[in-house]
Amino acid sequence: MKKFNFLLVLFMSMIFSVFISCEKDSLQHDANANLQEDILKKGSRQGCSIEGISRMGDKLVFKDMEHFVATLECLELELEEHNQNFENQYAHLSDDEYNAFAENIGFNDFLPLEEFEQSLNFSSRREFIEEKIQAWLDTDNLDLENDPDDLDDFSVELRTLLSVKGEVVIGGKTINFLSEIDDTKTDNCRLYKKDKNWTNFDNNRKKFKLKVVAVSLPMKIKQKAKVKVIKQRNGRGWKRYRTNLFVQVGGFVRDFDCNFPLATGAVKGVHRRAELKAKRVNWDPPTRAKYKSREIFGFCDLPDYGISNTIVLSW
Repeated sequence: MKKFNFLLVLFMSMIFSVFISCEKDSLQHDANANLQEDILKKGSRQGCSIEGISRMGDKLVFKDMEHFVATLECLELELEEHNQNFENQYAHLSDDEYNAFAENIGFNDFLPLEEFEQSLNFSSRREFIEEKIQAWLDTDNLDLENDPDDLDDFSVELRTLLSVKGEVVIGGKTINFLSEIDDTKTDNCRLYKKDKNWTNFDNNRKKFKLKVVAVSLPMKIKQKAKVKVIKQRNGRGWKRYRTNLFVQVGGFVRDFDCNFPLATGAVKGVHRRAELKAKRVNWDPPTRAKYKSREIFGFCDLPDYGISNTIVLSW
């Protein structure tokens, strides 16, 4: 079975290699162009605009889906620039030196998101889950099956825009992202599937988790692979650990009748981060998509340690 899984992933990787290489160059070019244009317009970045965003109780309110997605994408760029700038400045340090330096100066990986929340005096789902993650990391014997990061499959940027209960108001309509998930399986196809596993390394003092998600919601279709790394503290508990990471998601997306497979995929890295995700998202699709068993895979690589992992979603 392991041999079969390896051959399957190798075959799929070969199919997507040309597609993903072009996609990677295109995504990187677009991100760089957008980032440079934003810097030129602002002179110096002052954070994503909160103009037009209001509050209704514990929820944020956006004018329409375009306004919501634009804010989300701005936060993604803001967070990427924040971490990439730090990475560029201190790339000469070893992993241990890099992590120690970040800890000593109090570098906050999520600072742009926290500042955005504070500017709106907003208690987000990101903040709610982050508090649970920190409490979970502060234990010696981690319950790996109950990582609070798995309370949902959202990015930290999306969580920043959602209430603790996963709600947001868009165009006058309250949407609960948590309740939109449909796990129905028909004819070997489904709208949602995820899988994860943990791997120990460096004499069990470090762990990394690969998580792969394929989901089709009324407002978006997404395939994502995410890798995150933690290290045992010298004292009690664990902490996030930054090292060079590469992550990839690929496979096929089908129409609602489970026909007409379309190749999809994305890559991210190599970046020195504590977590890294590669995703392919289509917002406000004309129709929902479906996924077939064994047609979506995620792959991660920790090149400095010579280890990697692959998950093929199946049911």
